[in-house]
Order: sequence, then structure tokens, then C-alpha cells
Amino acid sequence: MNSELTVKRDDLRRRVDRDRAKLHRAVQNLRTVMQERMDFGQQIAHRPYQWIAGGFLVGFLLGLRAKTTR
Repeated sequence: MNSELTVKRDDLRRRVDRDRAKLHRAVQNLRTVMQERMDFGQQIAHRPYQWIAGGFLVGFLLGLRAKTTR
């Protein structure tokens, strides 16, 4: 009976260790993806024309807003 509990306990520990390692890898992968997505320099380098167009649009809207408040 005692050896059966020992086997179950050891099996459970192995499962927990394996799941902990999987979780660690998943968190590392998530961290890497988030760092890539939050790197604005890289994002701008990949899509420069969209950022330029967005900058012009924001400038245009701010210019319209400034005209209406005068």
C-alpha cells in the first residue's frame, strides 16, 4: 500500500514538473512575442508607409481642430 502511494506521488511530481516546464516555455514564448510587438522601431521599419499615412492623418485632424477653436 505504501509503495503504491509512493509511485503515485512520484508520478504526480513528474507531471507537475513537466507541466511547470511547459508553462515556463509558454511564458518565455509570450514574452518574446510581446517584446517583438512592442518594439515600435521594428514595427515602423516593417510598415513605414502606414505610419507615415497615420502621421499625416493625425496632423490633419489636429490642424482641423486648431482651426475650429480660433
